[in-house]
Amino acid sequence: MNGMHYQHNYAYNTGSDDYTASYHWELPPTSTILQLSLSSYYEFDDQAHVQIGFTHDEYLDSQGVTRHDDYSEVPEYPTALSINGLTRADWEITVANCWADWLLNAFFWDNVW
Repeated sequence: MNGMHYQHNYAYNTGSDDYTASYHWELPPTSTILQLSLSSYYEFDDQAHVQIGFTHDEYLDSQGVTRHDDYSEVPEYPTALSINGLTRADWEITVANCWADWLLNAFFWDNVW
């Protein structure tokens, strides 16, 4: 492993309508394993829910051409990615009737599969 990076934040909503917050992170082309996880969760009532996941990524392929992947929608959003030449990752968290903390871990390697 050549290094790591992390980010932490939260989203909350006291109402029953979904609230969605989106985030992104950009970096120089780096082979990266990303992990997005829920680090804490507090329910305001029995209808509470939270969903997190990656929505988009960008990377340089082996010829140096910028490529991207778009992930369709919750609940299909992945929570872990392994990408060579990663340059950008986008993710979102959707909450209703709760407080939720998320954690992004990024691990840098010479090459990932």
